Amino acid sequence: MANTLAILGGVLGGFGLSFLSVGMLWIAMPFYVQALAFFPFLLLSLLVGRYSKSFSMAASTVIVGALPMAKMMVGFRDKDDSHLMPILMVSCWMLGALVGAWLGSSKFAKK
Repeated sequence: MANTLAILGGVLGGFGLSFLSVGMLWIAMPFYVQALAFFPFLLLSLLVGRYSKSFSMAASTVIVGALPMAKMMVGFRDKDDSHLMPILMVSCWMLGALVGAWLGSSKFAKK
């Protein structure tokens, strides 16, 4: 039951955070503000990693949850007609998820 809740929370949380991040892009937030989405992804995967005690499960569930919106977001173009900034934003999400999963499942994070 605990693993089921961790998987469900990771997937739904990843989707919700990515939906929020695409919304920030939609209302034309500056990219440096959008890059701060690193921290909510880090926190979510940290919590899933602490709850499940598994790096791979914490990282994969959050990333799988964020994939539908990430795929859509990399199709957007920035003001210079480039895909670079949306790809960097999605990379920030993934990096946050990986770092949070590593911190949540590592030895020093446990009591």
